[in-house]
Amino acid sequence: MTDLTTKEEKQIEKDQNNTYILKEYADQVGEKKYLIKAGEVETICNILVMPKLLELVQKRCRFIARNQQYHAKDKKEPLDGAYLIYDTEEKHLYYQPQNDYNAARERIGMGILFAEYLKSVSDTELYDSLMKYKTYIEREIINPETGEVFNEVGRDTLVLRLYNYPWIALFYIKLYELTKEIRNLTVATRILRTYYQKGGAKFYAIGIPVVEIITYLSNEGKSKEKEEILSYLKEHAEFIIKTGTNYPCHEVYYEQSIVAPAAEFLFDIYKVTKEEQYLIEAKRQSEILELFNGLQPDYHLYEVSIRHWDGFWFGKYQMYGDTFPHYWSALTGNVYRKRAEEMKDTFYLKKAEASYRGVLSLFREDGSASCAMVYPITVNGKRTHFYDPYANDQDWGLYFMLNSIHK
Repeated sequence: MTDLTTKEEKQIEKDQNNTYILKEYADQVGEKKYLIKAGEVETICNILVMPKLLELVQKRCRFIARNQQYHAKDKKEPLDGAYLIYDTEEKHLYYQPQNDYNAARERIGMGILFAEYLKSVSDTELYDSLMKYKTYIEREIINPETGEVFNEVGRDTLVLRLYNYPWIALFYIKLYELTKEIRNLTVATRILRTYYQKGGAKFYAIGIPVVEIITYLSNEGKSKEKEEILSYLKEHAEFIIKTGTNYPCHEVYYEQSIVAPAAEFLFDIYKVTKEEQYLIEAKRQSEILELFNGLQPDYHLYEVSIRHWDGFWFGKYQMYGDTFPHYWSALTGNVYRKRAEEMKDTFYLKKAEASYRGVLSLFREDGSASCAMVYPITVNGKRTHFYDPYANDQDWGLYFMLNSIHK
């Protein structure tokens, strides 16, 4: 075997299990490529060495606080406090009111990452940044008294987007975990109530905090609210079971991030109810979800779900093509982890970790990031195979892995 980064050839002997294993110490961050030869067969293995997770999260959060939060000179500006897109190529903030470049929607993942990280680390700079962001969210993006969630600054009502509701609810759940303030739990409850009143039970939303909302309402003695939300959740679960594999189309017709929320939701509702029907269907849904993944010997592809066109919708260069990785691929890691926990299957714990690790190449050692890796060599005759320069919505991937070690 040859390490293509050093051109060093090594002969590998079998161990006692008749398996060839190479163990090397990763002494620096970066990519390592190996040319593997076994008789007449050759293949290449690409490995990426990354900083330790907490170090990477800290650098990412600091980068967001120092580079991606907008500080207006006039405090009446709507964007004051918002976490925005950052162009890592031109080194500046970027904002457009259109959906995937605006100051709401998927970008709430930055606030969720902050709150998750600050649960275990004391950092005044990051905490102050998060509280300014919360002020912005309550001024521009939600009505905390009614639970209504808006699509853009100014409490814009032109677009009703159900995806946004559970994300903001999760943000407030994380604030509750961080501060223990009952108001944050109350706001999360109002948001989920409004989500379901607007038809959420027939929508395959991402990130509904099923276990958290039921657990915390129970812990706080809010039995009325708990039973109300649980009834909504069970109605949602019944719809998913009835629908089976006839998945409804959402913003696209069919993709991994429609199957993954179905499986994850069912594992979660089983966790809080212990009703066997939910576990049976969760298992079936998770097995369908596996079909989106491969095990190629490349850090872009190993347990990374196939996804399409994310770089077009969220990136600077708006290129079509498969994205390997895109952060939503780690939704599969969430499902694997929950399957392992509920079914006592350690095999899926290893798959979950691989899925989480598979999206880490979107983050840089200096804390900058990319929203998607457009993997093909060319797309429509144009050279691709690049990480898009926009640090946009990728922080969900980092949050998922951090959250998995906090469980």
